[in-house]
Amino acid sequence: MTIPTAAGHKYFRKLPHIRVPAGIYHVRISVHPSYGRLRENWEYQITQDAILFMHKKRYMVLRFVIMPDHVHLVIQPLPTVEGLSAWCDYTAQYQLENILGSVKKFSAKKINKIRGRSGMPVWKSECFDRIARNDKDVDGMVDYVHGNPIRRGLAARPEDYRWSSASTIYSGKEEYRDWFSEG
Repeated sequence: MTIPTAAGHKYFRKLPHIRVPAGIYHVRISVHPSYGRLRENWEYQITQDAILFMHKKRYMVLRFVIMPDHVHLVIQPLPTVEGLSAWCDYTAQYQLENILGSVKKFSAKKINKIRGRSGMPVWKSECFDRIARNDKDVDGMVDYVHGNPIRRGLAARPEDYRWSSASTIYSGKEEYRDWFSEG
């Protein structure tokens, strides 16, 4: 692992991970092989609640989809302090690893409790992530995330798949009206 700097950093576990100030990331969280797959609506709901819990507090959820064996997020960590300069300093932002760790820990703990299990892995420990380098990358991430259920034969259109930002934050539903507004 390397030490973070204001300009960002790169570290390795099994995969290389690059972090930069104000970065937008496409993240894939895979279900652990010992768990198999998400089967019940309540498992999806718990996962969705964990993803959306700290939206606009520690990160912005730009897109998401929860599939039976993995989750895709397009996410941007937010600054930990006020001020424009915090967007230029990676060390002044919530760390993506901590954000993903919280999402996985919260959902796994709740899923295991309902299943009557303790300490069993639901998610793989390491996530795949890719940073967006420009608007075209972000557009590609969005298309990929919302197209996932269609490619897997789970829905005909992105908005038809229940466990996706296409059917929630982009649905026009009142509860998501202020999704991207400040505050």
